[in-house]
Amino acid sequence: MTSRLRIRAVEVVTTRTSRIFDFNRPLTALIGPVGTGKSSLLMLIKHATGGRAALTPAVRANVTRVVLDLQVEDTRLTLARSVPDPSGIVEILDPYTRDTEAQLPIRSRDGQETISDRLLERLGIPRERIPTRRRGATADTVAVTFQNLMAYLYVEAVDIDRSIAGHTETYTDRPRRALFEFLFGLNDADLAAQQRREGALNSAIAAHKAEVAAVRSFLGQTETPPEERIDEERRAILLRLNEINTALEALASQSSSTGQATDVLFAELDQAAIHERQLQIDAAQRAEAVAARRATLAQLELDSLRAQQAHVAGHVLGALEFEVCPRCLQHLDHSSVADDQCRLCRQPEPASVAASAVDDETRHRYENQIAETRHLLSGDEDAAARATDRAMTARLHLHTVRQRVDQLTRSRTAPLLTQTAALSGQHATMLARLARLDEMTTTWERFKDIELRLRADEGERKEVRSDIKRRKQAMTEARARVARFDSAFQREIELIGVPGVQEAHIDRDDYLPRIDGAAFDEIQASGGGVATAVHVAYNIALITTALDDPNVTVPSLLIIDSPQNAIGRSPTDVELSQRIYDRIANVTNAAGRRIQMIIADNALPPPPPRADWTRIHVIEFGYEDRAMIPDVWHSGPAAARTRVEDAAVE
Repeated sequence: MTSRLRIRAVEVVTTRTSRIFDFNRPLTALIGPVGTGKSSLLMLIKHATGGRAALTPAVRANVTRVVLDLQVEDTRLTLARSVPDPSGIVEILDPYTRDTEAQLPIRSRDGQETISDRLLERLGIPRERIPTRRRGATADTVAVTFQNLMAYLYVEAVDIDRSIAGHTETYTDRPRRALFEFLFGLNDADLAAQQRREGALNSAIAAHKAEVAAVRSFLGQTETPPEERIDEERRAILLRLNEINTALEALASQSSSTGQATDVLFAELDQAAIHERQLQIDAAQRAEAVAARRATLAQLELDSLRAQQAHVAGHVLGALEFEVCPRCLQHLDHSSVADDQCRLCRQPEPASVAASAVDDETRHRYENQIAETRHLLSGDEDAAARATDRAMTARLHLHTVRQRVDQLTRSRTAPLLTQTAALSGQHATMLARLARLDEMTTTWERFKDIELRLRADEGERKEVRSDIKRRKQAMTEARARVARFDSAFQREIELIGVPGVQEAHIDRDDYLPRIDGAAFDEIQASGGGVATAVHVAYNIALITTALDDPNVTVPSLLIIDSPQNAIGRSPTDVELSQRIYDRIANVTNAAGRRIQMIIADNALPPPPPRADWTRIHVIEFGYEDRAMIPDVWHSGPAAARTRVEDAAVE
């Protein structure tokens, strides 16, 4: 039987007041001219359940909150949501006190329960994630939400002649199909889990195959030999390394005995080098002393020469009396010069010109200093010569010791070093090749591990697919339910009298209607009225099938917005609208309170003869103060505005 879902009332709240719309009848019609709020009220119902609603500017400007009173099975559930609602929160209220019992987000936040989860749980519909592709081609999944179910329950005006439950959109079509299968028992939690597992295995197998191909290409490009040849080469290298290690140990033993003989010579060479260096330094220092002494002697000889020249000049020039200036050759007689001044430079005349000459004591002092310096220089030159001879002797000794060391090295040590270097090079080469072989082995092991995981996943996928097939085959009764839905759909097409239809059925793959072999998208060419009538017949068939079958859990609610607008106003269109309304009235009259239908339209079509529409509960809307938004004046058709999408995202 159907899952019982009923709208008890809708309260529209503004900043100044509120208005409650009661839906206490099986069939309610919202009637009124364009722009009076019929569709907006239906959109507010969708908004309250957490859906993305198309709201007019008037609603967004004046309505602050919507409260939806639901009957879900045996539970009364009251939902409230702000308008607009950038936070994406739906409140659960106590239906009697209106106190907030819980606040549930529209979108999942770290596994937190959403309003969709709460509604699906109350309706007994699985909260599942299903593969994004029909046959679980990848591990990607998408959640089945209450809004996917709402697309079956609420036929919006913009979709009534072009889309069934969002089948034209890629991101909603897969959940639509999955939800249909859950409602008819063609799928369950275990089967859905297996389908998700198949998708995960498909993704893993694809990744394994890509990795296997990449590693195989790498092995080919690097000319990696087979594992058998790698193992054979590794054994040969290990044997050669053992031989090299033995040879190196033997050379080390020989080098140890040779080293004792060379240690004495190296010690003597070190001592000779140190001694030669010290003597070279001593010789250099003594050479510097000789140079300094020679400089001192040269300065003393220069000073002595200057003293002698001054002495001679004093004697020669002191007796002269200049009458003519030796520079300008002018007579000096007319120059007024004091008696105690020099007639040339006019400086005070010295007491005696002879007194400025160098005396004998000064000359003797210079002569003594020069003689003493020459004696010291001679000693320094002798010491420097001896130091140079000693340094030369030490250098010759050092050269002799070096020759002896070189001779011993060439005859004993060099061959050992050459052999050791050669063997060490071979050892390093063998180790590098061994490391490369280890890398090759690791690559082969990785390749085998990937292949092993690939085979394991392929084996598991085969089992999962077999289990999925077995489970689907076991759902014979579920497929019979789809067949009964198919028959119900054909019956509704006939009862409504959809014009021009010769054959109608439900496709078993996508669960959508086929009319004379054409898909729903293709029958629009026949006119919006045909597509609209087919859509209405499809939804009525869903509810009637669920009424007759306790295992079909389609909820007992159907909302249809503006069917006559899509059908048209010609006489034949009006007749089609009459048949649709009459069929809806007959279904609700027969089912009573087991189902609920709500229709929004500009006006009811004229009832056909013998039609019983007395049970249609009409809620009328109008302009001025009779529009849907309470306490807001509507100035008429010119003030009507197109709808806009709400900011909240499902």
